[in-house]
Amino acid sequence: MNKKEQKNFLEALKTILEQRELKKEELQEYIKDVFEKTFSRDYYFVALDSRDRYKEEEELVEDSEIMVEVDFDNFIFEIKRIWTINNGKIAFEKMFRELSIEHDIVLDKELKDGDQYIETVDLSKISNSKRQQIQQLLIQRSKEKAKEKVFNKYKNLLGTIVTAKVFKVEENFILLRLEEVVVYLSRNELLPKDDVRTGQYLRVLILDINKTAKDSQIVASRTRPAFIEELIKEENDLVKQGKIKIEYLSREYGTKTKIVVSTKEKHLDPIGSIVGVKGSKIKPVINEVHGEIIDVVEYAEDEAKLIRNLFHPAQLLGVYINNKSETKEVYVLVKDSEFLQAIGKRGINVKLVARIIGGKIDIITNSKKDDYDYDWQMFPERENRKSNRRQNNNSSFTLKIKSLDEIIEEGNKIEEEDTF
Repeated sequence: MNKKEQKNFLEALKTILEQRELKKEELQEYIKDVFEKTFSRDYYFVALDSRDRYKEEEELVEDSEIMVEVDFDNFIFEIKRIWTINNGKIAFEKMFRELSIEHDIVLDKELKDGDQYIETVDLSKISNSKRQQIQQLLIQRSKEKAKEKVFNKYKNLLGTIVTAKVFKVEENFILLRLEEVVVYLSRNELLPKDDVRTGQYLRVLILDINKTAKDSQIVASRTRPAFIEELIKEENDLVKQGKIKIEYLSREYGTKTKIVVSTKEKHLDPIGSIVGVKGSKIKPVINEVHGEIIDVVEYAEDEAKLIRNLFHPAQLLGVYINNKSETKEVYVLVKDSEFLQAIGKRGINVKLVARIIGGKIDIITNSKKDDYDYDWQMFPERENRKSNRRQNNNSSFTLKIKSLDEIIEEGNKIEEEDTF
């Protein structure tokens, strides 16, 4: 490698340095590692005995190391090999088969055990193929290091919401820019009413960081249940602090979400704390998901009472829970007039409840009660009246917003559906 070639080689390395935002010390470490790997197949071992005779050795010599000196400003690039005397012999590895080590210089020096000999590698003897191999390995190592930096920087953001800028919109995916990294958002992870355009800022939930993808690609979503939960945390310090706990959250994205909340703080109303005065705390969440209905219900340790709460706004007459089968079976009893409300539009209400309780649900009308020989746990009428009174105190809450424009036109009034 002559001076011109050495200059070109260093300019190429400098480009890698700038593109990957690496420190010079990091690049030097890469060069050292790459040179060791590149020429590892060309090593062979010789030893010089007391009679000045050379002998090939099969054993690995582990008393040498590479030292790299790089000066990008003055285009100086040197590689040195440090050898150490071992067991009364001068033991060393020959880095490149086409290179010769200055044995005479070694012989002229009276070296003892523990002494070191520094060999300057003749770079002019490195072939073009080796040079290209070194450059490719350096690029690969720098990319790996850059991905590792990104992963370490953003790994603590997994499961949280970030705001990123859309820079590419394709048929099956969206690409966003978050600082120096790319955020990948599949079309399947978009809400039905999301109208994404280039230049738009979008809030997304970080699902994963793929270290094997180009530029440590971040995978994001807007459809997962955790997206709603994180939005609520952003709007509500009580949830963030753990004073209000989200026990369950079931979501049919774009349509409806059920949230079960609880608190150990006696002075706090869990439903009211989530919703806020006139929906002030939940409204920004609903705006973000384009009017998706959000049911907020209170947790109950008694499973039957929890199921009754979950079926809000339909009123249950009773419930039978079969835990003896392999899959939990729940049968709920409702008035004939409450049947459609219990199922919900397109069966979504019962589907969300089933996900939370982790079992199968059958809804039975009161007129067909006698057809089923079940040990029903009935809810007393007075308890139902009590539930109706609690509705005014936010024991259950359903909030839906048609559009932000409609809210403004109606003087920021939101519709609260009666529950229980």
